[in-house]
Amino acid sequence: MTDPLDDLISGSSSSDAGQPSRPKTSSTRRPRRLVGLTPLRAPPAKPLPALLSGQPMIVCFIGGCTLAEVAALRFVAERRQWHLMMATTSLLHTRDLIQHVSQAAINKWP
Repeated sequence: MTDPLDDLISGSSSSDAGQPSRPKTSSTRRPRRLVGLTPLRAPPAKPLPALLSGQPMIVCFIGGCTLAEVAALRFVAERRQWHLMMATTSLLHTRDLIQHVSQAAINKWP
């Protein structure tokens, strides 16, 4: 029985039983094992000390952010009991974002 992935790579399938198959070259074969590579064994990530201590954190958005990004960050902070302070250079509303994109598209046309 052949590996379905090999059939997919070579372009043949079990429905091509009556037709001659193309010879497999080294470029169409899937490597069975990568030589010299071992799986990465990393310890589980530890939370940052500031997140555990309840200290307030400042999150800065350079270039502005949307209300959805603020809402998402507030949602995560509330669930994890983080104390966040957010700073941004501008707060983008959907209307403003669409106007900026449409103006850029108009200016790009000759």
